[in-house]
Amino acid sequence: MAEQSIKFKGTSFTLSVIHIENEAAMANLHSFIADKVAQAPAFFKSAPVVVNVANLTGVIDFKMIQQVITDNGMNLVGIEGCQTAEQKLTVRESGISVISNTAKNTATKLVPAVDIKPEIQTVIVEKSITKTIVHKGQIRSGQQIYAQDASLTVLGNISAGAEVIADGSIHIYGALRGRAIAGAKGDESAQIFCNKLDPELLSINGTYILSDAVQGEFINAQTQINCINNKLEITKFD
Repeated sequence: MAEQSIKFKGTSFTLSVIHIENEAAMANLHSFIADKVAQAPAFFKSAPVVVNVANLTGVIDFKMIQQVITDNGMNLVGIEGCQTAEQKLTVRESGISVISNTAKNTATKLVPAVDIKPEIQTVIVEKSITKTIVHKGQIRSGQQIYAQDASLTVLGNISAGAEVIADGSIHIYGALRGRAIAGAKGDESAQIFCNKLDPELLSINGTYILSDAVQGEFINAQTQINCINNKLEITKFD
């Protein structure tokens, strides 16, 4: 029997999800996404995304959604939040995948206590990143620094239009006016520290916020950014 060198395996990836909250947002979908992409084009370039339509009640033009995503340089992985079998059929007939959030579904299931057998425990030991790359000097617009399998320390400013990426955490002993992407390979425990925060984009483990989501009290302050429950939280430090 020939060796089976191609295998199908279940796994998980971090994807950005675009939530369309109402019909008005749907009507302005192209301009809204185009504005976001314009703020951080390198981050969104060829990015795989899922679109959530759970809050839409009318007839949905899934082909139009796919075209908007493609026109803005991203790749539509699938549609999440379909409410009816007809919606799912329409999505599939449009050549788009239907995404089911199994994590939410399974979380609501009740399991009888008598069925719980905790005798077997699995301990997962994650490999931690201990290496740190240090960059001295300003990172100018158009430049990108990537610390592969390492954390990154920057002794200088990061200009608007510049980008720093690390598989671990990022420490910036200067001003951040460009983009900082930590935990690039899926480390949710990665953090971003900055002496003067005024970013175009902050991202940890694929969860990101743009400049307009940074509250005024944190602008130009010494800050620490963590990813908690798939949400970025910013705090000040002295």
